[in-house]
Amino acid sequence: MNIRIWIVFALFATLLYAVRSVLPPFVIAAVLAYVFVPGIDAVCARFNWPRWAVVLGFYLIFIGALALAIYSIEPTLVAEAREFGRDAPGMMRTLFVQTLGGEEVTVFGQTVRAEQLATQVLRSLQDNSVGPEGAVRIAESVLHIVFEFLLFLIVLFYLLKDWNKLKVTALAALPAHSRPRVRDVAGRIHLILGKYVRGQLILVILMSAVTWVFLGPIFHLRFALPIAIATGLLEIVPLAGPAIAATVAAIVAFSQGGGQFALVIIVFYTIARHLEDYLVVPNVVGRAVHLHPVVSIFAVLAGGAIGGILGTVLAVPAAAALVVLWDVIKQERA
Repeated sequence: MNIRIWIVFALFATLLYAVRSVLPPFVIAAVLAYVFVPGIDAVCARFNWPRWAVVLGFYLIFIGALALAIYSIEPTLVAEAREFGRDAPGMMRTLFVQTLGGEEVTVFGQTVRAEQLATQVLRSLQDNSVGPEGAVRIAESVLHIVFEFLLFLIVLFYLLKDWNKLKVTALAALPAHSRPRVRDVAGRIHLILGKYVRGQLILVILMSAVTWVFLGPIFHLRFALPIAIATGLLEIVPLAGPAIAATVAAIVAFSQGGGQFALVIIVFYTIARHLEDYLVVPNVVGRAVHLHPVVSIFAVLAGGAIGGILGTVLAVPAAAALVVLWDVIKQERA
């Protein structure tokens, strides 16, 4: 590639890094637009309707379905979330009692009580959310979330409406001799990212549903619904997400039925993870992302260091896109 293109690319990447704190609504909107644009294109071509009308109809259906889903699960979800918050001290105390083998234990001449450990852990979690200053921080966080959500909706609307125009504009900004190569690279990356993103969305829904069926009606685990939803959402966080979900479920099971019940839950998560890796992922996501496990781990850690949770989520597909770009460069030099 021309050296000027690399300079422009480096400057653009530097700019994105500098403004990374404002990127989440735009990135999430771009990812969802990437997923839904093929459907919007198909409807426009099939019925010859104005694109803005199709996008508006999509919004009404999407928001209506989301509202219906929230209305359906909201009573149970809110009740279990409140109960979880109320019972958290007791669960932490039970966990420490079982771990220490009693109400207290002496370590290097110091007596450690399970009650004190549980209180300290919960207090450290609550320090930023109590008192007047905590209330102000919570209010600021809520306003920030509302603003970002509204911004996300606006950006998503324009991306869905003008996606094809934006592609043409971006390509036209490149030198004419570079456009065929850029189009080729973009096409290869599109094959990877399209399958990966759509596959991840399917996995979130599938794992949430399967986990709830087993944790709720079968195992009768407390707080099954919020844990199942969290399990599905944490699927998009590579490596750490499933481990966090399994740990939370095991802690709840430990406080509810002791070590044997916790072991059952851990076995369930282990089996579910293996079935997902060997049966679901190859068929849903396919082998779109060809990365060595060490590269995936490094990408996740680097993404988290650069962009927080969003960087962690996008690290693996971004690394896969860079691998495609590197393969193209090697082919050109060969």
